[in-house]
Amino acid sequence: MEEIHREILSDNLPRYQECLEHAGLSKISVRKYIGDITRFLKYLREHDIRELDGEIMNRYRKHLEIHCSLISCNSYFISLNKYFKFISQPSFCMKLYRVAPKQSLENVLSLEEYYRLLRFTDNQRYYRSHMIMKTLGCTGIRISELKYITYESLLAKKTFVTAKSRTRTVYFSEELCRKLLDYCQRNRIESGVIFHARGSRRPLENGNIWRALKAIARKTGVDEKKVYPHSFRHLFAKTYIEKFNALAELADILGHTSIETTRIYTRTTGEEKRERLNLLGL
Repeated sequence: MEEIHREILSDNLPRYQECLEHAGLSKISVRKYIGDITRFLKYLREHDIRELDGEIMNRYRKHLEIHCSLISCNSYFISLNKYFKFISQPSFCMKLYRVAPKQSLENVLSLEEYYRLLRFTDNQRYYRSHMIMKTLGCTGIRISELKYITYESLLAKKTFVTAKSRTRTVYFSEELCRKLLDYCQRNRIESGVIFHARGSRRPLENGNIWRALKAIARKTGVDEKKVYPHSFRHLFAKTYIEKFNALAELADILGHTSIETTRIYTRTTGEEKRERLNLLGL
């Protein structure tokens, strides 16, 4: 492994960010990759490291081990490895840890909790949050994909979602279409993105949705750990598997490139495992 100057990493970062954006990655993914590399550069500056070599990479590896779980370490490694390949320095790539796959899903909303959230928000004050939760729960889309829910897509009863350079079709149920069209009528929306900031046609910021959901969780007594945008995607997937047992079909709906990613939804939660053990009668 040859040495590489720290400035090469920092100088190429703007160009790398531009490439990620042109590749169609979501803003959240781009922020994650750039943030992980920036964290590495900060470590180098704080330790006055100007030249990288194998020893420095091992030191950073141990630094992450102390402060992060192995899964988080792998996440940082992946970000750095992609960047090292981008700047034609693959010899600096770090080997990932072998981590046993999760045996259960955790912090997943139950249907009862989901309906409790919907009942509490089914009023004028919380109706936007109500419809956001309903949309996420009925389609399994990511929070970053809400921008594809437009008035025009409701008329077609489907939308086309582009994520990670792939486009998939997301269909709407009759009930969801009816409720979303009612939402549009209430808010005088006749075109474009449905969920936008007040006084603007720009899509809602993810952070605003997060904060609204956490506040609703506190008011309804639902565990805050379970109430976040991606949890509704988990609920959709788990419910779909339990009802139809169609793994490949679900992978298409969710936009997963590998069916192994979707397979996690065939697992039960820790609480469900305990309930089944109690039923054994042993």
